[in-house]
Order: sequence, then C-alpha cells, then structure tokens
Amino acid sequence: KKTHKELGFVEPITYFTPAIAPSGIVKTRNTKNLNFDNYFFVHSLKGQSLYLLKFEPDYKKIELIDHIDLNERIRHMIYLEKEKIYLLALESSSSLGILKIKD
Repeated sequence: KKTHKELGFVEPITYFTPAIAPSGIVKTRNTKNLNFDNYFFVHSLKGQSLYLLKFEPDYKKIELIDHIDLNERIRHMIYLEKEKIYLLALESSSSLGILKIKD
C-alpha cells in the first residue's frame, strides 16, 4: 500500500468520504459587496449537492468547505455574465436551476 507520492502523484488537497462524484468546478465571481477570490463551486452527481470551497491564496490548502443540498444530480454549471447568475443543469428532474448571489 503505497502513498500517492510514492507512486509519482501529488497527494490530494482534500477528498470526500463518501465520494460525491464531482461533475465539474466553476470559479465564483465577485459581486459589488462580496469578494469571492479563491472560491470555487464544485457540483456533484452522487452527492446531489453544490459545494463551496475556499482555497488559501497559494491554493495549497482549503480554508472552507460548505454545501447546499439540492437532492438533485448536478450535471453541469455555468456562469452567465450578463445576467449575473449561475445556471445549473439538474439531471434527476430534467430541469434548470438558477443561483443568484445577492450583493
């Protein structure tokens, strides 16, 4: 039983147990009143949640992991700049979710 490092890989910064089956990661956008530097959304299939991760400035550690349970498999997520919303493709209900962060 070798470590990732012994096999030539970099050890993960974090992991989820049980596995969440991440389907993507999206950089958060700053708002007028909120600074979201180093924040990312991770969307998941098995976890059926949207996770918010905040990295330290050097991206070597995670300062915060939070999540929103949606009870939906999240297939894809994009940010629409003009509308200032995140659009989520929800697989279980074949619908679209909209996430807007208030200023």
